[in-house]
Amino acid sequence: MKQVQHGIHIGNASDARNKALISKLGIKAVVDLAIEEPPSTPLQDLISYRFPLHDGEGNSQAILQLAITSIHSLLATGIPCLVACSAGVSRSPLIAAAAMSQYQNESIQDVLHRIALFHSLDVSPILFKDVSMAVDAIKPLSHPKT
Repeated sequence: MKQVQHGIHIGNASDARNKALISKLGIKAVVDLAIEEPPSTPLQDLISYRFPLHDGEGNSQAILQLAITSIHSLLATGIPCLVACSAGVSRSPLIAAAAMSQYQNESIQDVLHRIALFHSLDVSPILFKDVSMAVDAIKPLSHPKT
């Protein structure tokens, strides 16, 4: 599991089930993207999202948009979260990067390049295309006033 920005971690299916680590890091929400893994069992006081996504084609644009805007909402409200998929190198960094790009008003590619400086990536080109289309279809999201 790696923290990619204050309040957002990316990881794999094992990380999503590691209750001790989740608790130790102060994570309050888990966004589970792994379709091929059984759903993680949340802690009693943990917010839990599940968006079962394929690492390639066949994902609903509506589900992609909902995953991205949900993570954006967690960022905007300051709720620390873990975004996890099976291996933690494709769906979780890509969906997290899409939400961060919306939150920070920058490109997904720029966010992914930053993530790649300290975390392995193996992003599916088909999924990248579908996520980019989902981001383009999302109305601009408001940023918190600082």
